[in-house]
Amino acid sequence: MATASSETVEPVPASKNEGMRVKQRRPVLRGYIRQAPDGSYQGMCLTLNLAARGRSLEDTEKKLFALIVAYLTDAQESGTWRALVPRRAPLSYYMTYFRLRIFSPFRSLMDFKLFVQSAPDCPAHA
Repeated sequence: MATASSETVEPVPASKNEGMRVKQRRPVLRGYIRQAPDGSYQGMCLTLNLAARGRSLEDTEKKLFALIVAYLTDAQESGTWRALVPRRAPLSYYMTYFRLRIFSPFRSLMDFKLFVQSAPDCPAHA
């Protein structure tokens, strides 16, 4: 029985390498950015268990996605993709995410952003 795989194999010219190169599929990233009690913003990528902190929502978003690109690139270059992607966050972070989803119609009461998207462009997907 065939199973779905998160990677595809494509040949590399023999002059460069005798083996095969693995090209990774882009994982779907799920997470949130919310305002902390101290006024800063916390960003959490649930798919990769990565966190970032910033002074504004936009600043935190930039930092979080730069961290995601660096993480995915490192996982690809070090050959540890299968062990590190996905690397799920603890259940308590998912509970926060789903609580924010419930409050999403009332965004005027809280300052946050949810995201569900494919991974940004990085060398791991080239």
